[in-house]
Amino acid sequence: MAKMDHTRPVLKLIDEIKRQRAAAAATTTKPKLSAVAKKRPAGATAENILIHHAACSVLIHIGKHNDVRMVDRLLEGVPIAQRKRLRNWFSQFGPVDFVGAKATYRRGAKTVLGQAMDKPFWLFRI
Repeated sequence: MAKMDHTRPVLKLIDEIKRQRAAAAATTTKPKLSAVAKKRPAGATAENILIHHAACSVLIHIGKHNDVRMVDRLLEGVPIAQRKRLRNWFSQFGPVDFVGAKATYRRGAKTVLGQAMDKPFWLFRI
């Protein structure tokens, strides 16, 4: 089995989310907001903004390479309560379907990154 290259931008974002979740659990203070949080939609938390940024990066990756493995990696790193909304978000804005809990590539579908960036995943109804 090959080793993961943790220098890739998407994996850096996923690792950053995991580090911030661990730090937030260890302390009572909120994690710092990143530059992504210029415009804060309703319900936006620092964690949600980081996850949304990582999800948009995964959509870019899917658009370039038709590779949905990063969707599964991202879903492993997010809280269980947010996974269904994130799955729905990926299905609507990207060429992604889910068979069980595993992401599959949907041929012929396009990635709609502009709309995906405007509508964050936490606004989706379950």
